[in-house]
Amino acid sequence: VVTYLEENQKYLDLCLKSIIKLNYPSDKLDVLILSTGEHEPSTLGYRTVHCTRRYHYPEACNYGVSLLAKEIALN
Repeated sequence: VVTYLEENQKYLDLCLKSIIKLNYPSDKLDVLILSTGEHEPSTLGYRTVHCTRRYHYPEACNYGVSLLAKEIALN
């Protein structure tokens, strides 16, 4: 799961809580949060990448997927 947070902590927390409730094996679930650094997720255990600039949401998600693809290619 890739998500982007710019300014709204409330919605990020709701998103992460809904991910926790998924009926999906946690060992197969990878959550990457892209953030401008203004807010930190209150739910621990997820990876956060701090962006050096602001993105439009789709652009941020594409950036996150490209980071994950590079990580997968290295493994």
